[in-house]
Amino acid sequence: MNFPQLKERNCTTLPLPCLLFFVCAVSLHAQNFNGFNYTSNGSSVTITGYTGGYGQVDIPAVINGEPVTTIGYEAFDGAQISGVTIPSSVTSIGYAAFANLLYVSSVTIPSSVTSIADNAFTSCYSLSSVTISPGVTSIGYEAFSFCPLLSITIPSSVTSIGYQAFDYCANLTQINVDPANPAYASVNGVLFDKALNELITYPIANTRTTYAIPTGVLYVDDFAFYDCSLSSVTIPTSVTSIGTYTFSGCVNLTSVSIPLNVNSIGDYAFSFSQHVTSAYGSGPRPLDSGSSKLS
Repeated sequence: MNFPQLKERNCTTLPLPCLLFFVCAVSLHAQNFNGFNYTSNGSSVTITGYTGGYGQVDIPAVINGEPVTTIGYEAFDGAQISGVTIPSSVTSIGYAAFANLLYVSSVTIPSSVTSIADNAFTSCYSLSSVTISPGVTSIGYEAFSFCPLLSITIPSSVTSIGYQAFDYCANLTQINVDPANPAYASVNGVLFDKALNELITYPIANTRTTYAIPTGVLYVDDFAFYDCSLSSVTIPTSVTSIGTYTFSGCVNLTSVSIPLNVNSIGDYAFSFSQHVTSAYGSGPRPLDSGSSKLS
């Protein structure tokens, strides 16, 4: 059987869609500039990795005439550097972009950045100081978890803070919020939503031994008091819901007053808080020691 002969085709004879795919594939191919791996879309650059040396790292604002706008997925994750400068060209910090930096003690996020993704700075075990400049609108899930931050200030521009963004920060004494912020508020260093209906995060290294949740609060979030050093917490009658792991790991906690109108207590809400001996409402309402709330 004779088959028709096929003509050879090179790039110059490819259909336009194929040529466009070829061009895009070439432009997005990872390249390296002075130790910074990057990709380009033809108008801006994403840093995708770092192969340079130790010490202070200054991320370039421009590579080959194109602005560096994104620090990509795990770009500096685990890099053995002592400091990093983020240029004002950057608008987005990606997932785990600066995670696990063991020697970086301070970071300034410029006002050009609008989003900080999930886990962006998680487990930076020397990171005690972070400046978030006005301009950032969103902070992702566990963005700064497991960092030894002493305090943090949320600027007026932030309208979204992800779940557990500042959890497991063992040295955190206060969370401050710009009074002009439309979505969040701080009362005595504790993070709330703007309406003060939701207690989001209590800084676990705060030196108070007793704390009364403000009247009007409806919800106490998951992990809100996780690992805190408080010995006593008073919950107002306005509260109807306590989240999962809310008071977990509070080893000094001996007394929690839970009003009768709390109709939801999440699993493991008091787990590893072995010394809780009093958890009651206006009539005796002890927690069931065999329940998942305590185990």
